Amino acid sequence: CCLNRQTILKFAKWLWVAAVIVAGGVYLVTHWASVSGYFATIAVQNLLLSALFLAAGKLVLVFLSQEAVQGEGLNIGYAEIFRIVAISQLGKYIPGGVWHFVGRFNLYHDRELSARKSTKALIVENVWLLSGAVISGAAAGLLSPQAPELLERIGWRVGGWGLAALGVGLLLAWLGLLVGFERFFRKKDEAQLTWGRVLRLMGVQAAVWVLLGISFAFVFPQVSADTLLLNISVYALSWIVGYVVVFAPGGLGVREATLTWMLASVIAPEDALIYSTVHRFVYVVVELILGALAGGMQLLNKKE
Repeated sequence: CCLNRQTILKFAKWLWVAAVIVAGGVYLVTHWASVSGYFATIAVQNLLLSALFLAAGKLVLVFLSQEAVQGEGLNIGYAEIFRIVAISQLGKYIPGGVWHFVGRFNLYHDRELSARKSTKALIVENVWLLSGAVISGAAAGLLSPQAPELLERIGWRVGGWGLAALGVGLLLAWLGLLVGFERFFRKKDEAQLTWGRVLRLMGVQAAVWVLLGISFAFVFPQVSADTLLLNISVYALSWIVGYVVVFAPGGLGVREATLTWMLASVIAPEDALIYSTVHRFVYVVVELILGALAGGMQLLNKKE
């Protein structure tokens, strides 16, 4: 007897979950030898704080996904969207660079969001995500004490008022992008961004990159207030490079190389590579823990 469609879909979902768990596990096992020695140079409390801030950033980021699907008419609670995001995001470690999008699309579709609306929600979320990383990273860099020196190295001599003007210009550009994109992308009869939603989206994005940047700062032996904004900036901007380079699963190697290059003027390149590699390891562990938590929540819901 041929398997029915529901059985095939159920089998495919479990196969996908197994694939992402294996992909994440393979990364940890294959990279442990290269990073195990580095952990001895970093205090345990720093690693724990790095993991906690990273998890917090990931949890705040879930609100962005929730906002995107609600804009397409799918009213979904935080716990459920967390399960969708935490499980599907592990797909990026499968070679191909698109499996986390495929997983998210299918999970949205399972909740009766049409293929068209699922696609739109993913596009909207990624526009928000990328624009937020660019603006938050650039703004943090402009506010950092190192900004005048770094800008001078590329031929820009900008004083305090100039930096402030650039910062205001970035925020206005971001505001214009969010409102303009919403009006262009959605039909007139669909939900539009209100000013409250715009400010909420900007606040969520800023919180995400502050939390992730602080997480990165904690992998350094000493956390300094003088370099905190710079850490937030380089992390957000390097994340973008890793995210758009789809041939690298999860941006593996690309983000670390970009971080090393961006920090080369502040610390020794070999040190930058060490700390960025350690943070990637922490990043994968946190994502696997969140994915396991989401999977556990899913199983408990089915038993009820």
